[in-house]
Formats: sequence, C-alpha cells, structure tokens
Amino acid sequence: MTRTTLSLSLALALGCSASQPAPVSTTPAPAPTSRADASTNAPDATPDAAPPAPTVTARAELSASDAQAVVDAWVRAQNGGDFAAYQALYAQRFTGVKRAGPRVTRFDRAGWMTDRGVMFRSAMSVAMRDVTVSTGPDGATVRFTQDFSQGRFHDTGPKVIELVREGGALRIAREEMLASSLVAGPNTPAAPTPGTLMPIFSYGDRRFVMLAAAPDDGSWATGDATLVSRATQDVVTRRAVRVEALPEALRALDGVAIRTYHAEGAGCEATLGARAILGRVDVHFGVEQMWQGEQPDGTHGAPASDAQVASDAWAQSEGGYALVAELDGSCGDGALWARVAAMPEAPRFVESDAPAVMMRAALARVRALPAWTALQRDYRANGGTSTAWDSHASSSLPQVHVWQVEGSPRRFVVVQMRTAVGGCAEFSGALTVVFEANAAGALTLRSDGTNPGSFEPTAATDLDGDGVPEFLTEHGYVRTVGTVFREVSAWVVPSHDCDC
Repeated sequence: MTRTTLSLSLALALGCSASQPAPVSTTPAPAPTSRADASTNAPDATPDAAPPAPTVTARAELSASDAQAVVDAWVRAQNGGDFAAYQALYAQRFTGVKRAGPRVTRFDRAGWMTDRGVMFRSAMSVAMRDVTVSTGPDGATVRFTQDFSQGRFHDTGPKVIELVREGGALRIAREEMLASSLVAGPNTPAAPTPGTLMPIFSYGDRRFVMLAAAPDDGSWATGDATLVSRATQDVVTRRAVRVEALPEALRALDGVAIRTYHAEGAGCEATLGARAILGRVDVHFGVEQMWQGEQPDGTHGAPASDAQVASDAWAQSEGGYALVAELDGSCGDGALWARVAAMPEAPRFVESDAPAVMMRAALARVRALPAWTALQRDYRANGGTSTAWDSHASSSLPQVHVWQVEGSPRRFVVVQMRTAVGGCAEFSGALTVVFEANAAGALTLRSDGTNPGSFEPTAATDLDGDGVPEFLTEHGYVRTVGTVFREVSAWVVPSHDCDC
C-alpha cells in the first residue's frame, strides 16, 4: 500500500501538555477469566521489573528496520501473553488512545498498563498488515491496520505508534487506535440496507449524503485529493470515485430521489448529485501549525498549499473515509439523515421527559447494574466527593427521557449519565441504558448491564418496522441485537488532536 506520510516532529506530535489526560471510563467490563498459565491477579505494572526494550545505536537517522523490530516485539509480547516484555517497550512519558467499537478511552502510561494488565489475563490474537514506517533522527512513526481478537470480541482498524529514543532504546511514546470496526459476530448489529439510513453532513453551504463507509485501502477512490473544507474542526478532502469498484447495491443509488429527515420528522425530497469519496479528520494542532508555516524549531516558512494540505489530510483520514453524494439546492438544510424516497416513510419517535416516578425507578435500576458499580469504584478511587459518580456535577446530572411513536403503546426509556472530575478528568464516566416500559410503567432492561455503552441520541426512527427504535447518534446508530441495544460507529471522524 502506498501512502503519503506527513513529516511531523515528534515534539509536536506528543506535545499536547505536560500532564496527560486521565482515563475516560465508559462501560468497564469485569476482568476476564484468567488464563490457565497466568496469575489471577493483575500483572505487575512496574516497568523496572521488565526486561529491556530493543536497543538502538545513536546515529543521524533511525532505519525502518529499527522501528519494525519494536513493533514486531510488541506483537510477539501480546500473542505470547508476556506482559513484562510488553511493558518494557513503552516510554515513561506515554499517551495512549484506545478505541473499541464506539467507545474511546484516553490514558497516561500508568492507566494504560492498568488497562492492559487486565487484557493480558486472557489469550489474545494481534496481527498487523499494510505497515508503513517513517523515520527521523529522534524517532519513528509506524502506521498499520491492526486485527485484534479476544474471546468473542473482534475488531480491526488503523493504528499509529510513535517511537522515541529513551535510555538507549527505542520505545513507544504514543499509541492510538484511529478507528475501530467491529468484525461481524453474534453481538454485532446488522447494517441497514443501502439507502435506508444515510446521514447528512454540512460543510459551509455544501451538504453531503453519506451512502456508505469507504475502505481505507483507497480501492474506491481515484485521482488526487482536493480540499473541501478547512473552516471547521474537521479537515475535509475528496477524491473521485472508481464506480466499477463499488458494490452493485451502491451503484444502484446513483441519481435516485431521497427524502430528508430532521429530528422533528420527514422533510423535503431531493435527488442525489455527484458522488465522491470524502476523507474527514480532526488533525493535531501541530499539523495545523506546520501547514501555516510554523516549524518545530520556532522558525517560520511559507504556508502549505491547498494541494499539500489536502494530500496530508487525506493520508491522516484512515477510518473516516466515506462514499457520499452531494445535495444541490436548499433541501437538506438542518437535516440529520435521509433515505430513498421510494421506501416507506420512516416513523418518528418523539422524545419527552420521563414522569418523576418513572425517573426514580429508572435511576435506581441503573445504579444497581454492574457497569454503574464499576464506575463508582473508579470514582471513589480518584477522589470522588459526592454520593454517586453520576451526581458529581450539577451541570451533568442524569437525564431520563421517554421515546415513543405517536399512537403506539410501546415506550422506551433512555437514561444518560456523564460526569468528569478535574480539568483534564481525573475521573470521567459515561453510560447510557435503555429500558422498555409497559402500560403500568414497569421497566424491562434492554441494555447489557455489564457493558451498556454510552451514546447521545439525536433522533430515533423505526427502520425495519418492528416497533423498536433505531437511535441516531453523532457517530452512528444504535439498534438491537436480539433484545439488547448496541451501538455501531458508522460515520466516525478520526481525531488526532488533544482533548486539553
């Protein structure tokens, strides 16, 4: 695979702040059962106990083989269950971003090792492909596609590892899963039929209907990347479409009539316009500085051209590529999503505040779940001051809403909890739990009590006519597998910047 790589100083890539963000806990699962050949206690997270990392000689520039040796050792340590060897590969100043489906967690070194220590209790399989390496005198950047599986969990996606010299060795200073796609399995929600659920994105006065996520290998795209938008947090680029590479179901959407939808229901009809492959990414602030001509040594040069910005941004958009069609005219203003107009009109679930009795019952049920209890332990361990983690800040108290189609007896109760402690979050917790209420108000749990996930619904509809909502979110949708709601990250924008 050929890929353009931005030459960015590691000092910029790692220089978010002197103190790194603490973990963002979403839905912590209980520790997996121990391997037959491993201790039931968490592995020792003290780096001094681990053997040394691969050493490198001091010279003007590292070689790609130096970097490859480190990531090869990283893969071997995980597949072999060797936690001591794994720890030895990491620098003392480290930042890690973990993505697993829709969940995102950020760690410093101590938090990363605590999280990975639990992971090492069970056998796992880690594989790399499409590896690219860029090197400099002080470090290297390795990009690849990771395939990870453990137990019933299996995901794949692009990952970046930044390596720096430390104590005569080449060590990992940053690791980030840029996007996580859950591999289909018994707990993976089925994707909607093409044309059934198509999100709408607006950039300036241009609106795009997303037809499908596009593969990272560029097989659906052709030609050079051009710049669409740089005015918002997302840098948006586009390439032309290789129509012959598209699946037949997507080729059939060319020029079809669609109906747009707002949170309030159906809107206007329009025709799908010119298609393209979009790349979207929230770049690191250091990249923006370099595009503006600010060099890592403090000097200033000529700003990057639009063509250079587009090429760099496209290369960093792994996990955020999408096949889109443009919407002309005013139809689509303020719309959230669309579907083919020939399909039946999608019903709208109306959101309202839950009655006080139902709210109290729902909160009591959530606070008895294993996921909530695990977050409460973390909250107490990180200086929590109130009785419950979800009541720490008055600005983010729990919200309980009822979603119901007008005239339908079925009611779905959504409880959202989110809070943070400290400026960069000494503790941060979030979860969303769904119940169904019967006519008498009794609640039936429709989420996984151990790992319910966390999402913020922007709208809800019934795509398949079964009377159960599909919730739309900023990054995808939530639908049921069996009787349990699970989230799909279908239109994620990779974020390479710092939270604080």
